[in-house]
Amino acid sequence: MSGGYGVFDDAAREYVIRRPDTPLPWLNYLGQDDLFGLCTNTGGGYTFWRDARLRRLTRYRYNDVPLDSVGRYLYVRDGDRVWSPGWKPARVPLDRYECGHGLGYTRILGAKDRAEVELCFFVDGHKVGGNLVGLQSGPEPVRVEVVLGRSQTGAARRGHRDPGEIVVGASVGSTPAN
Repeated sequence: MSGGYGVFDDAAREYVIRRPDTPLPWLNYLGQDDLFGLCTNTGGGYTFWRDARLRRLTRYRYNDVPLDSVGRYLYVRDGDRVWSPGWKPARVPLDRYECGHGLGYTRILGAKDRAEVELCFFVDGHKVGGNLVGLQSGPEPVRVEVVLGRSQTGAARRGHRDPGEIVVGASVGSTPAN
């Protein structure tokens, strides 16, 4: 994979991206029945019901290429460092990054210093799901704070609260990896 961004993994039946700084967002189309979502290799994207332009459920600048600036993001705070497993929006260089676009799901793994976080996005029935699949550390336990949220719209960045913004905070203490 010298110099490339990713490869097809026949055994896992997914396209694996190993560099988050792709020239344009590489996305996966997730959906079931009438509910759909787009998830990029950095966690960007949006959710919609039947029509991507007229029935968006989450905010998104339609065809946000090449910015990929809004979506579902997870922030990890480890002491005074804040980073994102999908690289965006924090854009802090990661020690390890991997995104797998498979049939019906996108998984994103990011590692920085002592912590490794894996997320999985999917559509299940009439809900869009996202799981924090794992949080691991090295031989010493680490304590990190994990905050899940949707990125802000322009109005929110100008000081107005975005009525659709979802922010949930949790402290997670990981245990040493076996």
